[in-house]
Amino acid sequence: TEKFLIDNFSQKLICADMNGENIYKTTFETDVGLIIGNEGQGVSENFKNASNKLVKIPMNENIYIQCIKEF
Repeated sequence: TEKFLIDNFSQKLICADMNGENIYKTTFETDVGLIIGNEGQGVSENFKNASNKLVKIPMNENIYIQCIKEF
């Protein structure tokens, strides 16, 4: 659960958020745990409040992500 991870994770927590600092311009001094939410709802407020930093991951307009699921 969120509470367990927040209470027991030993590294700094970084959350992806559209209002965060550009991840490509961010310096990390140590190992971090990166929390990424879904595109519609993002990361929960609990994770945002517990994180050490908010970062955004900008998409390049020329990059497309395609998922293919085979049955």
